[in-house]
Amino acid sequence: MAHIRITNVVFEQISSPFLSPIHIAISFEVMEDLTEDIDWKLIYVGSSQNSAYDQILDNFSMPPIKKGIMQFRMESNPPDPALLPRNEILGASAIIISSSYKRQEYIRIGYFIFNTYMDEASILCEPQQVFVENIYRIIQADNPRIIRFDIDWKREDYSKLIQQVHTNQQFMFPGQNGFQGNLQGQSFNIQQGQMMQQIPQMIQAQQFNQQMNQQQFGMNFNPLGMSPQQIINPMNPINLMMNAMNQGNQQNVYGQPGNLGMM
Repeated sequence: MAHIRITNVVFEQISSPFLSPIHIAISFEVMEDLTEDIDWKLIYVGSSQNSAYDQILDNFSMPPIKKGIMQFRMESNPPDPALLPRNEILGASAIIISSSYKRQEYIRIGYFIFNTYMDEASILCEPQQVFVENIYRIIQADNPRIIRFDIDWKREDYSKLIQQVHTNQQFMFPGQNGFQGNLQGQSFNIQQGQMMQQIPQMIQAQQFNQQMNQQQFGMNFNPLGMSPQQIINPMNPINLMMNAMNQGNQQNVYGQPGNLGMM
């Protein structure tokens, strides 16, 4: 039985400027008293095919914890755009939360990100030069990809690091990396001008998440200050992203999509 069960992950802002910090609240339950540190890592997947562009945004250890329910807040700087391939800054990318115990990764939680300009002119006619200061990141926080690894929680000799077989690219973009495991791929074929069918769901999700964020953080879910007309605009980048990411088969390996309580 797993000794640590992550129960909730909340991004304080799912849409924000690309260069703004990333704030995440993580809740978890410790099922047995732990004798060693818990290691946490936040990774930005800068390329869907090349792990050389992965950036570790945060990496820290938490001292041994007694049985009970815990919560902490992870704060990190954004990825360094100078270390990203220029042709992959815009569009689909991902962010991954990984946790390890006794140098064994036991869980990996990934979220798709869509980086886009927000002004209509740049959306319809993308500038040849990438203006990072004008780009917004949109995190698909309600549909994480989750994989749990079986580890030896009572391992005594942990001088050797046990590496898991899946790269971050195989985990988040399996269809592009020749991975034929039990993780299903996502589709990101976004065409300019296509009409979207996700508008009611998007508004409902926005209203629900606004209530949840206000209860937990006293924050406004709509940091961009979008009007109702902008939210329901089918060419809004958020709606483009929602449609593209819902084309794929979204699978949580150990439960239903987004159900962290199953981990």
